Amino acid sequence: MSELLVTLAGTRETGAELDRLTTALGRELRAVPGVTVARPAAAVPDGAKSGSAAAIGQLALTGLLSAGTIAAVAQVVVAYLKRHEGRSVTWQRGDRTITLTGHSTEEQLAVLRSLLAETDDEQSSADA
Repeated sequence: MSELLVTLAGTRETGAELDRLTTALGRELRAVPGVTVARPAAAVPDGAKSGSAAAIGQLALTGLLSAGTIAAVAQVVVAYLKRHEGRSVTWQRGDRTITLTGHSTEEQLAVLRSLLAETDDEQSSADA
């Protein structure tokens, strides 16, 4: 099972606001069939009383991340960016990192097509 790490960023949010936006995007992404969404654990400093903490602004997506699933996730993320101007979303899958910002829809789709092509190539290799 592969993992896709999604990180939200903005210029104006407090930690609480970013956490609220992350939770809202996570709810939307949970509607995508075949995707499990979780908040990855953040590193806890030595001496801290709590044993774990959620990373603010991050979501870990797991499941069958096929090209179709990634396309559905991409639609949710692009809609998020349209609603929340001035923010960005970074996708990290393995060594590949892609940051989507408020660029035009055409630019975002070109970047996402690249990610989908890589996903198709990985699936073809795994099936062979």
